[in-house]
Amino acid sequence: MKAISNDCLNQHIGMIRSTAGKGNVLFLDGNIAVTVQHCIYDKKTNTWMQNVRLIWNDNKGNLKEIPALVDPEFDKDKDKLVFLYLDEKIELAPICLFEKNIKFQEQLTMIGYSKSYKEKVGLDIISIGFHSESVDKELILEMKSRAKSYQGFSGSVIVDQGNSIVGFIISQQMEKDTAIALYGITVKSQLSLLEKHNITVISEKLYGQTEPEDIRVDINPNTYYRNKQWKSSNDSETENAESETENKKHYENARNVQEEFIWDIKYTSIDGIAGEPKTQRKERIALTTQWKEEFMQYPGWLVIPADIREKVKTYTNRKDLLYCNVIDLKNDSIYAAELLDFAYEYTNRYQKACLPWDKNMKKDIYNIWSVKKERHISDPERNPKWFTIGLFLLEQYRQNGNEEKWQEIYKELCNSKIDRPDGKDYLNFEDILHDFNNMELEKVALKLALYSLEGKPYDICLRVIGIQVEMGHYEEALKKIDHLIQCIQKERKELSEEASQKRVYLYCILTCTLYVKAYVLQEKDPFEESVRKKCQGIYQEISDYKKYYNLEKEKELFKNGVLIWLKKEIPDPKFDLNRESITLIQSDNQCWETYTVFKSMEYCGFPVPLQHTKLFQNYLEFLIKSIMKDHPKYSWQLLLRFGKADTVHKCLTRQTIESWDRKEMDEFYQYICNAITNNLEEIKKCNFYYDKNIYTSFIVAGFPILEKLSVVLEPLQQEKLISLMVLLINKEVVKDGRLLNPFISCIMRQTNDDVKRKRLNELLSCSLKKRNKDSLAEQLDPFDVFTEYELSKNLYEKSYIGPQFIKNIFQNAQQPDTDRTSILARMGQLFEWKKLSENQEKEFGDLLWKELDSETQLPNMKQYYVFTFMKWPHPAQIDPLTRIKNYFINDHVVETCKNELKGGNLSEISYWKQLEIWNRYYVDCWTKEEKEWFLELFISCSSYLLGYWKNIRYDFQIDLSKWQLKMMICAITSFGRNGWKNIEEKFAQKLLKLLKAFEKDGIYTWEVEAVFLAEETVPKFLEKMLEIMYEMDSNMVYSATMATGRCLETITEERIINKTLLELFKLAKCHKEPGLEDFLILLHNLFYRREKKFSSKVMGNIGTVLRLLENYTNANSRTAEQLDIRERIKIRKQCASLAFLVYLYENKFCKGKHSIEVTNWKNICIGENAEREFVEVKNSWLLPEE
Repeated sequence: MKAISNDCLNQHIGMIRSTAGKGNVLFLDGNIAVTVQHCIYDKKTNTWMQNVRLIWNDNKGNLKEIPALVDPEFDKDKDKLVFLYLDEKIELAPICLFEKNIKFQEQLTMIGYSKSYKEKVGLDIISIGFHSESVDKELILEMKSRAKSYQGFSGSVIVDQGNSIVGFIISQQMEKDTAIALYGITVKSQLSLLEKHNITVISEKLYGQTEPEDIRVDINPNTYYRNKQWKSSNDSETENAESETENKKHYENARNVQEEFIWDIKYTSIDGIAGEPKTQRKERIALTTQWKEEFMQYPGWLVIPADIREKVKTYTNRKDLLYCNVIDLKNDSIYAAELLDFAYEYTNRYQKACLPWDKNMKKDIYNIWSVKKERHISDPERNPKWFTIGLFLLEQYRQNGNEEKWQEIYKELCNSKIDRPDGKDYLNFEDILHDFNNMELEKVALKLALYSLEGKPYDICLRVIGIQVEMGHYEEALKKIDHLIQCIQKERKELSEEASQKRVYLYCILTCTLYVKAYVLQEKDPFEESVRKKCQGIYQEISDYKKYYNLEKEKELFKNGVLIWLKKEIPDPKFDLNRESITLIQSDNQCWETYTVFKSMEYCGFPVPLQHTKLFQNYLEFLIKSIMKDHPKYSWQLLLRFGKADTVHKCLTRQTIESWDRKEMDEFYQYICNAITNNLEEIKKCNFYYDKNIYTSFIVAGFPILEKLSVVLEPLQQEKLISLMVLLINKEVVKDGRLLNPFISCIMRQTNDDVKRKRLNELLSCSLKKRNKDSLAEQLDPFDVFTEYELSKNLYEKSYIGPQFIKNIFQNAQQPDTDRTSILARMGQLFEWKKLSENQEKEFGDLLWKELDSETQLPNMKQYYVFTFMKWPHPAQIDPLTRIKNYFINDHVVETCKNELKGGNLSEISYWKQLEIWNRYYVDCWTKEEKEWFLELFISCSSYLLGYWKNIRYDFQIDLSKWQLKMMICAITSFGRNGWKNIEEKFAQKLLKLLKAFEKDGIYTWEVEAVFLAEETVPKFLEKMLEIMYEMDSNMVYSATMATGRCLETITEERIINKTLLELFKLAKCHKEPGLEDFLILLHNLFYRREKKFSSKVMGNIGTVLRLLENYTNANSRTAEQLDIRERIKIRKQCASLAFLVYLYENKFCKGKHSIEVTNWKNICIGENAEREFVEVKNSWLLPEE
């Protein structure tokens, strides 16, 4: 490779002058220069400069001062080199940099200006080491001739013995006011930054080679080398004419190929909106002219390649020049025409680079377009521009869900008579995309059936194929792909040599078509060996065309953008003691890279949901999140189309949903419901675990989205969601319980009692048929998970249920294809609401006890708690109490419990959980001997657990057994203090000894101790528990709170109750954590059991607690930012539940006169402030608004 001459080097090295002092710059070509970071930092003002002045020597002794703009994309935290854009172009050929590993003791030279030397000098230096801790000072260099200081050499170039630029000087190392070494960075260490700005760097593996044909493959095209002949170092000066001609032809061919991929665009610095109006107008016209000329040289790419997209984004500057006054536009036709021209060039570059529009840009371009409608245009040259801008606006309003604006522009374009080539084709295709965006796929299928691809632009054909693939029409899509490839190959052969733009366009289309074909083949038959080989052949063919569209570079741009975005999303830790930081201004964290990559793939026809070909792999979550902030409605569409439930769970967090306004929540909910209801018949045909198309996505992703949104739905929306669930069940759209069961469970849990009461007849009309015998999950009926509160039971008892619905249930009970569990669930609820006749109750009891479990002799319904069988009817000959007691007390229980402690039987309801729930309703049914049996069982299992922990090998085994122990404690304390009276002393002593052993292991069981205390020891024990509540160990606080609750069950002395309440109020008012939720539950239970009036002091404190905690947990308060949203909702839920009980208390004891705090919570739950509250909080208010 021919070395760079000294004259060439001298001409490219200049100076930078600024308030920061002097430094060196390297002019890379006539438009751009580079220097090191600190040369643009002003230490006096502690600011980074935006404008500098450069000094250039034209080698004729003339020094020229050139203003330059600092790269606006410069990242002070990351970039060590800074690029400077010259305000005026200078006559200077481009120069390239060299990637090279510098060796130890390598002889080098630094060239530049400094304060110690009057002129530019070259000083010999030697590499003496490599800085292991700092990338920005990776080279340590020694000077052969020492100087007092080398100040001013920053930015000087480092060249090797071959005069190749291999690095830059950064700083000097001083010792006793004398420079002892220099620090530098290599070109190789800055490769990513240089590639980002399309700076030519000779690859290390090619460094030193001489043959041009070996180099052209890897080196980016550079105009400097296009104008020079490459020569071997062994060539003689007198080459024969034949050889020279051959080399010339070879080089010219290579140059022609390279020129196809060169788009020479320039950065122009302007004042923009900061300048005078006349200056703005001149700048706008100048930019329009420049961009128009540049676009005439556009190579013809379908989309601008990923590696130069950022350059186009940076160079397409001054968005503020789009701003316009609508009145001025209407009054000044010339001004309007100028703005239309500018908007056309601006949007054309943005669309080709697939860049996102912001709100202001969209608004300004719409104003320009709407004023300059066809009837106002007199210049035929601008008619196609107006039409094209209209098409661009249609896309923006379509993907952002602005139906009104879309319809307005679409009608205007349809009625226009502008003769733009293929304009109507793009407009008709936009209509199809509009229906597809709205998920009206029946319309889309009909329009595609009537839409012929003959004579249509190839990019439209490609996108039509992508839509068909997404809809699952693989065979039809493959036929069209093959036909499209044939048409491209045919037209390519017929092209003339001069039609380079058309040729590049055709190759881009061909490359993308081959990608799509390979993906469709993989999706259609993912495990066929022949398909795999066929795809390998296609990818091999694609490798020859990657210069036209490179998916790997798109992914690289995507990943780099995501990493930068994630870094900015994570706040910097602040650790300044005694100092409060306040953020006054915060910039948006926009990730344009993810948007541009996805849009480029969309324009190239890539279908979204391909199960076996993951285009974004594990980055899908970041794609959605980064787009969601600035393009929420577009992100909703993608979230649905991708069909990934786990992505839905990661993206639709409570924080995200809470940040939306009510309108956004309602629109997203309606969008998903419409997508499902409009396409029920096609969804019904799908196999959700084998098919992968947009119809399966409506369920696989649509159900989780609706589940997420259910937490903020209004009552009317909850009613519609119940109707949708009933429709899906009755039409058997989704038979697989793994998908349908979570959806049913979520709806029935989140819907409030008043809505379910209103929809009872509709719920009872649900199909009772067995949906899918092959499903791995058991069939779930809405009444299997019909949750209700005890205090809202009267709502259902008062509701009207049509007799035909009840009659239909009993008739279906005799059908063989009916699901027995669903029948029994509905009969059980009707029985509890007293809706069955005497004969129906008898028939229900006979059906319930018809099929029994062989071991327990209880109804074969393992997913139900056994107390249910006690309260439901039974045949006269069956004694359910005896059978249930035999279930709890038998010879196999000990082994069952020990198995549960080790993690067995996790699929069924725990034995101890069954006992706890039973005791809530039928605790008085146990005899003294039976209670002692349970106590012996508890002691036996606890002793076993202590020995089991000594031999445990894994942490998860300890966690699981502690969870089981907690259930054991809840079960044994569920007997209450009254339940354990008159128990023999030996059991109590044995138990206390065991509890001390647990406490040594950090497990606190004071609630167990509390239920066995003698009455006279309770007050002192209670004082101890109240003190422990101030501890910071969550296990200690929880146990002490539960123990306090047990003690209060039998205390009747008002003095002790009031003292305990006031202590709990103190803890709640100061937001004591851990334990705040448990304190509120304890207060709730006290009000629930209260049969007489509290003192005014207690009522005043309860109001204060409700007010303070509402302010503390309110989403708009500053303190709420410090709280985990899950904890915040839990506290608000308990506050709402407590406020409701206080409301009932005030109705009873205060003649319906309610405190301000309780009224406020009522408004939060069912009043004017309920609009943005989560349903868990609202559902705690159990009565509908009067």
